Amino acid sequence: MHTHRLNVRLWQLLADTFGPLQALPGIWQFLSSRTPVPHFGSPRQESREADLSWWHVPITIGLRAPWHRRALEHCTVHLVSTDGSGLPVKLRWRAGDPKSGVPEADLRYRETLLVPVVARRQAGDRVAVVTNETFLAERKAKWRLPPGRYHWKLEVRSRDRKWESPHFYFLRVPADGQGNGHFTLEIRDDSPQ
Repeated sequence: MHTHRLNVRLWQLLADTFGPLQALPGIWQFLSSRTPVPHFGSPRQESREADLSWWHVPITIGLRAPWHRRALEHCTVHLVSTDGSGLPVKLRWRAGDPKSGVPEADLRYRETLLVPVVARRQAGDRVAVVTNETFLAERKAKWRLPPGRYHWKLEVRSRDRKWESPHFYFLRVPADGQGNGHFTLEIRDDSPQ
């Protein structure tokens, strides 16, 4: 009887110390997983042309444990929406030539890959476009964005796994008469209304 009380107390102490038993499957999944996790960075300008604003998002992988693999192979990247607006849009990874891209890439530990997301010329028609796969491969602007505000998330897919950015990417497209100083892409932790 005394041993039983000791076991119950020990079990209660362990449960109080390490959290509820419902956390055990998650802990086991973390410990047994070898898959690294993508990290979605802050947007940055990557244009070398004076009249072009071209926003890119850097993506790296992080290892949560020393036994994780050092790469995610065959990754694709997509622009996704939480409002059901017909997305996802397949994007491309930036290759050596900034005006091209590759549809699939391997994310490696301690390497950063860039994803071209949106672009707008200051001169000419001043149309903002999502620089998706069709735009980079064929120079056809399928996703033109009129002036306004947009919010999306990015998603990396590798084989049968998906990772969505934990934050939103919030885009402001200025009115036709305004310059690219008002064409901004930033991170928000909550859904903009």
